[in-house]
Amino acid sequence: MQIAAATRKLVPMSVIQRMRERLNQIEKQRAELDAEAEKLHTALEVCADYDDSESGREPARKPLREIAIEVLGATGKPLHYQEIHKRAVAAGHHVDVGSLRRTLGKSPQFEQLGEGVYGLKR
Repeated sequence: MQIAAATRKLVPMSVIQRMRERLNQIEKQRAELDAEAEKLHTALEVCADYDDSESGREPARKPLREIAIEVLGATGKPLHYQEIHKRAVAAGHHVDVGSLRRTLGKSPQFEQLGEGVYGLKR
């Protein structure tokens, strides 16, 4: 504690203020980037729902919500999102684990029952 107190005395308040201002700027930028990333994830999920096989793109995939409902319905019990992902991939679905977790957290069909554990809403 004495060392920390002594160190604080050596740093001018103007430096501390500049550091706080920079930290605020970075946190604002992070929030903006998080919002933009969420919009892109949503857009990509929507794009995956369309069949555009004639253009040479991959055929439509089942929405993540439906995949998660299938997995949870088949087990009949709540699962950790990583286990849901593992079972979805084993069933042949192309699933991004981050998008799956966001879908589980935001869709009204699911309820969070523990840290990372989701089940079908009753």
